[in-house]
Amino acid sequence: MLIKEYDIHKINPASYNPRYLSDDKKSNLLKSIKDVGFLKPIIINSTNTIIAGHQRSKCLIELGIETVPAFLIDGISKTDEIRFNQMHNGSDIEIGEGDKVIINTDKVGWHYVKPEQIEILELGNNATQKKELSRLFFKYGEFGSCIIDDKNNCIVSSDYASVSKMLNVDLYIYKEADKLQVDKIKKCFSLSYGEFNYDKLHKQTYVQCLAQMNRLKGEKQFKSTLYENYVIPNINKNDRVLDFGAGKMGYVNMLKEKGYNIKGIEFYLRKSGSNKIDYKKVNELIDAVIEDVKINGLFDVVICDSVLNSVDSMMCHDAVISTFRTLCKKGGKLFFSGRNYKFVNSVNHCKKTSSKMSSIYFYDKNLFTANFRAGNWYYQKFHTEEMVNEICESISNKKNKTSFNGSSFQCFCYNENILSKKEQALAIDIEFDLPLPNNSTYKKNLELKKTLNI
Repeated sequence: MLIKEYDIHKINPASYNPRYLSDDKKSNLLKSIKDVGFLKPIIINSTNTIIAGHQRSKCLIELGIETVPAFLIDGISKTDEIRFNQMHNGSDIEIGEGDKVIINTDKVGWHYVKPEQIEILELGNNATQKKELSRLFFKYGEFGSCIIDDKNNCIVSSDYASVSKMLNVDLYIYKEADKLQVDKIKKCFSLSYGEFNYDKLHKQTYVQCLAQMNRLKGEKQFKSTLYENYVIPNINKNDRVLDFGAGKMGYVNMLKEKGYNIKGIEFYLRKSGSNKIDYKKVNELIDAVIEDVKINGLFDVVICDSVLNSVDSMMCHDAVISTFRTLCKKGGKLFFSGRNYKFVNSVNHCKKTSSKMSSIYFYDKNLFTANFRAGNWYYQKFHTEEMVNEICESISNKKNKTSFNGSSFQCFCYNENILSKKEQALAIDIEFDLPLPNNSTYKKNLELKKTLNI
């Protein structure tokens, strides 16, 4: 429901809003509102909490504006509310890859148009966004608007026009007839006024385990590209092998049965058929690794499969890397993998969607994304080729083997550049003392550091 004049002093910011606005960007946003007016209604829920429009609302209050156009969405779930927020914030740069759309109207200023007045001339690279918008439109009703120029070309937020056409619903638009003002609008909406920043969102590191893959289980027997193409062809049964972050232990158990000397650690290993962490089993896994290191020294091979993408901060990301390097002997083999940013980002920029490519991601400066599901935030870290090469070069001066296969990347390198004891200790303190749901930790860091003499 659209409220054309909503008292801006009644609204409250959402505690979860992941958008960050620097002082410079705020100055730019203030200037744009002064130059072209307020042309993008905010979105609120039934408790007057802002779903989208936090930074604009701050600017409006600072400018002394008392009322704003607002879309009120009633009965929205927290998960969808956050999705609204991300979708709306994620399309702040509204000129570029959207559909080419004409809206046939002679009326200037704010008004509604019928779906039959909307013409989609050409599809843009925004199919995934439109799919998600369509789902939200269908579930909660219209909540978006767009801007057209003096020739009826949609110049801002064409996604909303296309979705309104497809769902056969009315669309709220703003038509600007003055060509000079059109140029100002295009300039204002071609700028980015903020960025995603997930640093202040709630983090419960242990919930990341709920996204672990069911490898080597079920009818499909889902396999690991890293293990199949890199690990298994390059290890032998005389190697002492550690899988650091072994998930559900599928490959560890399989290789053990085949006679390989492999151990695995998964700090958040769940009990079979449950989401509860198997504390007893995890402690046994950690103790077995520490005892092995006491007797035999560092491992010949360390594997870290799909762990770097499951961390929730750069601190944890760097600690994982430093830990698997610390546990591997000098010259030993390191294998690690994660998610390929280039491929996954293409999902956000395609003309058509498929069941295999139906997700949409919103990245912060470190290429983290965050999704809210079942009351928890889940994080994913993506890597560019440059990021992966930088990691490999920090580990070894030798030629490293890397590949980017679809949505993932795989690496094989030799552990040549040994970390300082201070770097090793810092990583062990993080990884072997991770937080648990019962407000405790495993407290295994001190024992491991003593074993490693660091």
